[in-house]
Amino acid sequence: AATTLEHHLASGSIDLVRTDQEDRHRLLAGLGPEPLGDDFNAASLSEALAGKKTPIKSALLDQKNVAGLGNIYVCEALFRAKLSPQRSAHTIPGARAARLVPAIKATLEEAIAAGGSSLREYVQTNGELGYFQHAWKVYGRENEACPACPGGAACQGVKRIVQSGRSTFYCPRVQRQVTPGRKIRSIRHGRIRKYPRRTPRPGRPDPPAAARLIVRRGRDAATACRG
Repeated sequence: AATTLEHHLASGSIDLVRTDQEDRHRLLAGLGPEPLGDDFNAASLSEALAGKKTPIKSALLDQKNVAGLGNIYVCEALFRAKLSPQRSAHTIPGARAARLVPAIKATLEEAIAAGGSSLREYVQTNGELGYFQHAWKVYGRENEACPACPGGAACQGVKRIVQSGRSTFYCPRVQRQVTPGRKIRSIRHGRIRKYPRRTPRPGRPDPPAAARLIVRRGRDAATACRG
């Protein structure tokens, strides 16, 4: 008897291992939880992302944090959870993780029901095409209208950026970006403090250029101007 491995990617491998030794196999020992398993939940994701300063998109593609998530499904799940792919992973634990986990599971369940996404030569085991690509909300839809936006001037359309060499598709309006924190210097002690500034929502003006901030550290306080 012969076993043949067919894979749509350029590389792949097959190995034979005892069931009771799967978790100790060199290729499996370091993998995170299966995203559709009970072990993958808001608490486990929060623990995996704690302290990580990489973008959440890159963190989700890291198989040590969660196993089996690909580029397409991460883009779609982040859109469902209304999280920017550029948001730092360490800001996800807690309420954001509680939104993201169900979004990941729902995305994968719908993809499985649709037979996956047929790109290039990919087909299902029975030879049929997958159809989930017809349900993509953002992936591969650069400059198209976002299905969650009202349209018109308020809708910027789906944008594409490159993260870690991979294409990322997202809606800037639905998935609000967090711009790098502006540096504010304590006048008295010369310390540098960072206050993140979000991209303003459509129709909401920027705060005044001379808006005053209070920088506090223990009993000391100093004022600084933002602009």
